[in-house]
Amino acid sequence: MVSDSEHVIDVVVSAGLFSASETAPVKDKFAAYFAESGAQGHQAVVDADAGELVGVAYYQPKPAPHGVWELTMLAVRDSRQGAGRGTVLLDWVEDDVRRRDGRLLLIETSSSAAQDRARRLYTRAGYEEGARIADYWGPCDDLVLFVKRLS
Repeated sequence: MVSDSEHVIDVVVSAGLFSASETAPVKDKFAAYFAESGAQGHQAVVDADAGELVGVAYYQPKPAPHGVWELTMLAVRDSRQGAGRGTVLLDWVEDDVRRRDGRLLLIETSSSAAQDRARRLYTRAGYEEGARIADYWGPCDDLVLFVKRLS
């Protein structure tokens, strides 16, 4: 089901990560994933219920530091948020990264109000704010880097 990028785009838009007009980077990411990124260690995992795609996570190893991974996307369909599905996906990603000898998992997010729920999820899951870069995404919208030691 993950090979059908339109379903992934639908989840990402529903989750509020991107507007429908801003999804080109997601389409490009999944096109590259199926063309070559899987060979570079990139991973995608989905959560489906009764044949409906309700969540997606995308993560990859950082190229230089050994054992450092980055979660670049975690999205749960808006109508399914608040039921623990994001936590299940995040737990699955962490377990998979551990199996691959990962020692740190990084997550970049925004300081915007739209990402409040995501930041609370990461904090509840044991992530710490490792860095903040003011105005990274735009005026008054900081990059917030979360980090969790997995080993």
